[in-house]
Amino acid sequence: MLDDPTARLIEDEVRKAREEGQASTFAEKVAENALGIARRERELGPLLAEEERARLAGLLGRDGDVPSLNSALATALREGTLDLHDDAVTDHLIRTAIAKLQVDQPTYPGFRALSD
Repeated sequence: MLDDPTARLIEDEVRKAREEGQASTFAEKVAENALGIARRERELGPLLAEEERARLAGLLGRDGDVPSLNSALATALREGTLDLHDDAVTDHLIRTAIAKLQVDQPTYPGFRALSD
């Protein structure tokens, strides 16, 4: 569910930039934002990934890991065995997008409106 770079890579690169004295004001803001993403990914990622896996398994009628189930979903949509306009598919896609926002951009106005 969660995209690259991983939380560990973000944290390692921010620490490296700080240690090498590359943390200007702008770079420091970017670094702090990246660390926030990494923290939220560590805290929320496992639960959000499990919720996504469960939704995908329900849609596809089979179990697996998130990457393989996402690949199967894409194939099913492309081949027409699942309809993009099916309410369950739409619900899954919306929930997945919201989960990504929750980790990557929790201050995004659209996300904040959903969580209020």
